[in-house]
Amino acid sequence: MWTLRIYCALYRKFHFYNNCLNSIQRTFCYEPNNKISTLFENVAHQEISKSQIYSVLSPLGDVIVSIDDFRILEKNLHPMNTSFWPVFLDYSTAHDYPKLRKSLTDYILKDKYEHNNATLMKTLKLLSIQERFTDFRSLYAELLLRLTPIEKKVFQHDFAKLLARTPFWRETLELIPLLEINRYDISSLYGSMCLSALKFDTISSVFECMERLIGSPHDCIFYEFFNKLHGLEEKEAVHLVSQLFQIMHKRQWIITHDVARHIQHWFTNLKHERWVGDMHAYINRGYMCSVCNQSLPPPDMSQFPLSQMADTFYETVIKGTNIENLYLTATSDEVVTLKRFLDSQTEPLDCIIDFLNLMNMRRLHSFDSSGLFVAKIIRQINKDFNLRRFCLVSKGNTIVRRPAFWNSIKMLGNQLGVSVHKFCTNAKSEDDAFLLYMAMKSGPQCYIVSNDEYNNYRYSSGPKLGEQISRWQSLRQLVLQQHGRSIYQKPSKCDLRVHGSLETGWHIPYYSGHVKKLHTAAKSWLCLRRLE
Repeated sequence: MWTLRIYCALYRKFHFYNNCLNSIQRTFCYEPNNKISTLFENVAHQEISKSQIYSVLSPLGDVIVSIDDFRILEKNLHPMNTSFWPVFLDYSTAHDYPKLRKSLTDYILKDKYEHNNATLMKTLKLLSIQERFTDFRSLYAELLLRLTPIEKKVFQHDFAKLLARTPFWRETLELIPLLEINRYDISSLYGSMCLSALKFDTISSVFECMERLIGSPHDCIFYEFFNKLHGLEEKEAVHLVSQLFQIMHKRQWIITHDVARHIQHWFTNLKHERWVGDMHAYINRGYMCSVCNQSLPPPDMSQFPLSQMADTFYETVIKGTNIENLYLTATSDEVVTLKRFLDSQTEPLDCIIDFLNLMNMRRLHSFDSSGLFVAKIIRQINKDFNLRRFCLVSKGNTIVRRPAFWNSIKMLGNQLGVSVHKFCTNAKSEDDAFLLYMAMKSGPQCYIVSNDEYNNYRYSSGPKLGEQISRWQSLRQLVLQQHGRSIYQKPSKCDLRVHGSLETGWHIPYYSGHVKKLHTAAKSWLCLRRLE
């Protein structure tokens, strides 16, 4: 009856219902022993869109369909309609219909030689969702034998994503080098592998996988880690959490408020181990915790090989590494001008300011008021950080080219002994790329003033450099803010990572909101202490 229901729905969708009603009645009422063989023929000769297939399937709900009914459907499909089964598989993946999923995968596995590679790839995904890993392994091996070398290259990223979600997650590691060569984003693969290690493997495998993660893990990885500790003795569980914190210290992970709260609850709910956690700790000017008065180390800028970072950023982002993105963010003349500008500096710059970012925040149009506002910012930065050499970076902006704009800034220079330079790009170029490069090239003492997160540039520069830039931003970026006593948010006062041990307790930085803003410093800390 399922075949009858879907055929009626399809015919109704394409206005064939009335024409075929007699045929349906004749087949089922007068010849009840005969299978349907021609009802789908008219529709099968038409191209059926994904939305149309979804609208036909949605009223059917979760049903069991026999292999014979699926074969009838396959028989009556037009030979050119090769996308029907992949769309059907997508539909069953998108909806929580376990009966339909099992029926569909059983049919395709039975007749796998009748289906194309795209259908089998979708079936692999469905088998993974159903956790039918024996069937997954068998079909995966079958696909590898069927595919040509070129086809394997086309499907390599899809294979990696599928394997990463199964007990065979380690096999993904064999595919990653080639994916990196072809510049695929592999960060999500490591996250999926970590979740699979948590689900199917030992804790030691989980730690091994965590060491490979690119950037801070998603919240779900932390939640699954603590779920995996259920049933262990408290002493062993606390020791494993200590190992997690050591990895967090090494990798400089900063967690969200929700994860910090989860960690606090886990420690305070231990029955035999007595711990207390304070979510409202902060680090004062003396690098001391406001709750326990324990000292934390200051920021360590030696961790950033800034000259090497700048050179890599220049090649990958400003200049470009291949013909598709060569000089995508700048012209060749601007690159020459940039080099000439930096070579002309007798001393490294101390602060690079995103001029348009500054103006957009204040919406100032008068040249004098703009100059006064910039002078105010520079005066405050000089007071807070004792910086002397500033540079305004802008694109095709006429304000910084007018003499009237510089009057207030020149007066400030005479008063404080500071110098302010400018670097202007073409209107169509991306001045932010120049700003980041100039700041990194200037050395560890250089700050940047901007609201931008620079996500695109971090991504374009590659996962390793992108992660380094994020950490560097949290220690050297002054983020402008429209509200509050200060006109900008200062960088971190201490080394922004997990600190501590089982003996001394732990200090864990976290973002106070629910969204990680990687360019800003985490101001909130979880202070964990063992009670005597």
